[in-house]
Amino acid sequence: MRARRWGAAAAAVAAVGTISGVVTVGSTPPSSFRSPAVARSEPARLVSYTSCSQMIDQLQDEALSQVGPDGFTSSSSVTPTGTRAVSMGGMASSGSIASNGPATGVGAATSSVAAPGAMSGTTGTSTGASTDGDGTAPPDFSTTNDQEQGVDEPDLAKTDGSILVALRQSTDTLEVASVSGTPALVGSLDLSSSVQATGLFLTGGDAVVLGSSPLSSTQAAPGTEVVVVDLTNPAQPTVARSFAIQGTYVDSRLVDGTVEVVVTSAPTFAFVSPPAGSTAAIAAATATNQAMVRSSTPANWLPSVTSEPSGVTTVAPCTSAMQATTSSDEMGTVGIVPIDPASDQPGTEVTEVGDATTVYASTSSLYIASPVVSGDSSTPSTAIDAFDLSDPSAPGYAGSAVVPGTLIGQYALSEYDGDLRVATTIGMPNPAPGEGTDPTTPSDNRVTVLGASDGALVPVGSVDGLGEGEKIYAVRFEGPLAYVVTFNQTDPLYVVDLSNPADPQLAGQLPLTGYSSFLEPLGNGLLLGVGQTVNANLQNDGLQVSLFDVSDPSNPTLVSEDDLPYAISSAEQDPHALLYWAQTETVVMPVTEDQPFTSTGPAAIFGPTFVGAVVWTVSGGTLTEAGKISQPVVEASSPPIAQPATGGGGTVVLPDLAPGTQTGVPPQIEQAVVVGDMLYTVSEAGILESDLGTLASETWMAYS
Repeated sequence: MRARRWGAAAAAVAAVGTISGVVTVGSTPPSSFRSPAVARSEPARLVSYTSCSQMIDQLQDEALSQVGPDGFTSSSSVTPTGTRAVSMGGMASSGSIASNGPATGVGAATSSVAAPGAMSGTTGTSTGASTDGDGTAPPDFSTTNDQEQGVDEPDLAKTDGSILVALRQSTDTLEVASVSGTPALVGSLDLSSSVQATGLFLTGGDAVVLGSSPLSSTQAAPGTEVVVVDLTNPAQPTVARSFAIQGTYVDSRLVDGTVEVVVTSAPTFAFVSPPAGSTAAIAAATATNQAMVRSSTPANWLPSVTSEPSGVTTVAPCTSAMQATTSSDEMGTVGIVPIDPASDQPGTEVTEVGDATTVYASTSSLYIASPVVSGDSSTPSTAIDAFDLSDPSAPGYAGSAVVPGTLIGQYALSEYDGDLRVATTIGMPNPAPGEGTDPTTPSDNRVTVLGASDGALVPVGSVDGLGEGEKIYAVRFEGPLAYVVTFNQTDPLYVVDLSNPADPQLAGQLPLTGYSSFLEPLGNGLLLGVGQTVNANLQNDGLQVSLFDVSDPSNPTLVSEDDLPYAISSAEQDPHALLYWAQTETVVMPVTEDQPFTSTGPAAIFGPTFVGAVVWTVSGGTLTEAGKISQPVVEASSPPIAQPATGGGGTVVLPDLAPGTQTGVPPQIEQAVVVGDMLYTVSEAGILESDLGTLASETWMAYS
C-alpha cells in the first residue's frame, strides 16, 4: 500500500475539472475539515518557499490571528488561512503516476520466489528462495491477506516458512516460533517500554514493529514508534534500531523493502491557559501564546524523526516546503516517512498540511484520503492526495482530487493501468424501518475513475445509481471490474465494468438478503463474501459466508452459502483475519458463536458456544464446512461473575474477561497461517499447530 515522487520548485502541479459532479483540484488541502470543494477559474498551484524565513514569516502572520488564551482557537490542527505547506525533501518535477499494471485478485495469486521474510503481498503461496540450515528450501507458506500484490500490510503474525513471528498485544511482546522441523517457541522480546504495538512486517531477516509510543505524563498525544528487531538468531531477538516519529500513527505499507509510515501531527507549542477567567488573565495567556508563535522555528511546524541508537533528529527542510494559492483553515500535517529497516536514518520525508483517515497504495503510488466537510453543506466529499513511489525512499507529491461522497476504507480505492478508481456513498442512506424518516434526497453510490494529467488527478468517467437510498458495505476491485455491495433491506451485489475508463458501465447485479462487508476474489471466476444475515428489523442475525460465481459479469450468481446463527467473525471488518490457501482451496477465519440470551430458568447462561476458527473448502465451486479449530482453554485468575437474571430468577453467568482469555472459554484466534501442510492459528495465549488436511491438533505452543 504505497506511492511516490517528483518536484520543480515553482512548478505548480494542479488542475481543475468536473464530471458527474466530481470536482478535482490539484492541490486541494487534504483535511477532515477542508474548505468547500468548488471549481476555480484557474488551477490551484503549489509554489516553493524561497527560504525558511519566508515560510516562518507567513506561518506566523497567519497563525497569530488564530491564537487565543488556550492556543489555537479552532484546534491545534487548524491550518493558517491561505496556506498549505507541502514539504518534499527534494525539488519537484512534472511527471505522472506510474501504472501498476493489471491488478491481481488477492488470494488467487501465487508469488514467484520470495526470500525468507519477504512477503509476497497476497494470501497466496510463497516459496523460500534461500535454504534452511540443512540446505533444504523452506516449504510454501501463506502471507498476509493484502489488498495489492507486492504491497505488504502490517499484521499481527507473519512467517517466512522457517519462523513465525507474532505480536502479543496484551503485553506488547514479540513472540518467535520455529516452524521448521519440530515446532516450538524459541524466542521472545518485551517491547512494552518502546511501543504499544499494532502491527509488524517481516522483511530481510528483521521484524519491523509499529505502533504508538507509550504515553508519558509530559506528552499531550502519543507519538509513533518504529522498532526494527534483528532475528538473525531467532532465540535471541534484539532491537537493532528504532525511529520515534512526531505524530499519531495512521497506517503503513512495505514497498520494495521500504516501510512507508503515515502519521498525522499538529504544530508543537506549549500553549498556556489562563488560571482564572478574568480579563487580565485571558489577556496575559493570549500574549504568552502569541509570543510562542512569534518565536517559532521550523521544528514547531514540521514533524521530526529521532533515530536510535544514533540519537539524530531530522526535520524536513523548509526550503523545499510548498504553499498553495488556495485557502485552508488547517494547521495539522500529514507525514509520509520512509524507513529502510537496514538503515540507521529515515528516507526523505514528505509533509503536507492536512489530515489522513485512509491510506491505500499500489507498488508505484501511495494515496491519502480524508473527508471534506463544507461549511454550507452536510454532505461530505473526499479529498485524495497522490504520491509517486517510483523511489520508495523519497516519496513525492503527484496531484490531488476531490470526489463527492465518503469512503468505507482503503478497499474503496484501486489503481489500475495508471488510473485511480474510487467508490463512494453520496448523501445519507435511508434509516432502518421504524428508526427515522428518509432524507429528502436519497443517497447514491458511485464509482469514479481518475486519471493522471499534468501532475493532477482529473476525472475520466463515472457510473452512479448503485443502490439509491443505500450505502456501500463492501467494495473490491479486480482488474477491470469492480464488485460493490450496498445494503438497506436487500444486499445487491453490483458488477461494474471499468474496462473503458471513460465510460464505466453497470454490467450486472444480484439482489440478496443480508449483506457482505468484505469481498475476497478467489480466482477461477469465484468471489467470497463475508458478512451477516439480517432479520425482518434489519438487525444482524449471524455470520453469512457466500460464494459467488462472477465469471460472467453480466450474470453474477450465488452458488453456495453457509450461515452460522448468532456468530460473528473479525474477518468481517479485518481482511487480515481471513486466510485463503489456494493450493487446497481452503478458507479459514476466526469465528465466535453465541447462543440466544435466556433470562428465565434456574440458570440463565450468557456466553459463547464456540470460540476458534472455522475452516471451509471451495472445491468444485461449493462452499463446504470442513471443520473447526479451538485452542486449549486457558483459565483466568478469577472466577466467573454471577448476577441476577432479569424476568425469571436464577443468575446470569458472565465469563471473566482476562486479557486474551476467558474462564472456561478458548482464546480468541486472531490469525491463521499455513506453512507446508500445517495450519497455525495465533491468539493472545499461544500458537496451535494443526494438520491442514485433517485439522487434528498437533502442537500447542503456549506463551509464558
